Amino acid sequence: MKHVIVLVIVIVIGIAAAGHSSALERGAIVIGSRVQMHESAAGDSPAVGLLSEGAAVDILGRKPKPVDIEGFTDYWYLIGYRGKTGWVFGQFISPSTKATGLARIFTTAELIDYCDRAVRNLVDIRNAGFYDALIDGSGRFIADVGEMSQDPILSAYVKELEPYRLFATWSLSAGYAGTGDIKNAEKIKKQLQTYNPGALLPDGTTLGARINELDKMIQGKSETTQ
Repeated sequence: MKHVIVLVIVIVIGIAAAGHSSALERGAIVIGSRVQMHESAAGDSPAVGLLSEGAAVDILGRKPKPVDIEGFTDYWYLIGYRGKTGWVFGQFISPSTKATGLARIFTTAELIDYCDRAVRNLVDIRNAGFYDALIDGSGRFIADVGEMSQDPILSAYVKELEPYRLFATWSLSAGYAGTGDIKNAEKIKKQLQTYNPGALLPDGTTLGARINELDKMIQGKSETTQ
């Protein structure tokens, strides 16, 4: 029994970390005086502007890999300030992206890793039969995917997000079916049936196979309540 309780705690904490975050924040604060905004992501590229310490800037993008400059390892960030755009080395700004959550995702690899971890958590919750937690975790992840689709940086990955959104939507329906809320389970299932049943989901299954599984869950719950 003790091991089961520990498993529940681990799963719930996992989905909270991987499938939910606060609103995306792409801002940063300049932490050096007279910081140069560069034309390109290189210290010897021409300056296009100077930033004062404490200036609030918008993060518009980030190079995919960190670099070493004078003993510091950080990323080059594309930032916007008062209508100008330029590149600033991460050592000179304090971006909110250094916190956890969606705001630190800039590349396809980071996005896929984030989503894959969320899917693994949903699978663990489903396998453990914790359907209330599955509803909560799926709803959080769906909200995350919606937020990603609206973000100026992550919206470029909408195509990659679609399989994850479908899987999370299926998980939400399965959660409702597991708790006996057949009405909501059926409602979401009908939405899923408007998509290609051959669509491949992140866990390697197809949407059609998952819908068939959902039908069996709904039928089983319906029979037990009659």
